[in-house]
Amino acid sequence: MRCNKRIVLIVMGILISNVAIGQSNQFQIGVHLGPFIPQNTQVQGLSQVSYVDGSPVSAFSVGFGNGFDLSLNGAYYFSDLGVQVRSGIRILQNELRMSLAPDGDIDSYENTLTVFPNTISFVNRFSPAGSRVIPYMGIGFGIYFTEWEEKHFPENATRTWMKGSAMPVGIHFLTGFSCPLYGDLFFTGNLEYSFASTDMKVKNADNNDEREIRDLNIGGMTISLGLAFSL
Repeated sequence: MRCNKRIVLIVMGILISNVAIGQSNQFQIGVHLGPFIPQNTQVQGLSQVSYVDGSPVSAFSVGFGNGFDLSLNGAYYFSDLGVQVRSGIRILQNELRMSLAPDGDIDSYENTLTVFPNTISFVNRFSPAGSRVIPYMGIGFGIYFTEWEEKHFPENATRTWMKGSAMPVGIHFLTGFSCPLYGDLFFTGNLEYSFASTDMKVKNADNNDEREIRDLNIGGMTISLGLAFSL
């Protein structure tokens, strides 16, 4: 307990001293957009089509593939130390639609994973001498509201429609940079790895059959670019 109290006091002292130094205190708000690459094989999934004599006879698709990440970010910096908060949406979508031999029936897969990350990060900026680029790195945690949906609609056959949701708590590590463009407008870049593991139950929308997916990591790698405005 004494050790924990000392750490808290040291951190508070650093923050207070930076605030006291600082005419560089500033608030920033910005937006980021970029690709997201999941790390879990069940989330990444795969699609496969089988051919006979050059014609597709069967199709199969699971998982969601890569996606994109769009986020709104706010940050407050006490000199070089800062706190970032983020709210966004992450969509991974895998669609497969084919006409299969010999009857020409349509086989359709529509798989969508939607994640709403809400996170807080503690970051440290660096100020290299003579450089306009300001790099930073940090660590944080958050809640990842997740919706899982898999649709398989084969023509002239029984459909399968699986749905599930979860709210895992995860951690993330990030690094990035900002570079002034004009006045208080900045160009920003961000690289983030997130890990958010959960056990998710997905249910058939038609007959309520249920299956559980254990130790599902819905995190992964995000590479994004954006703009920020300093207030």
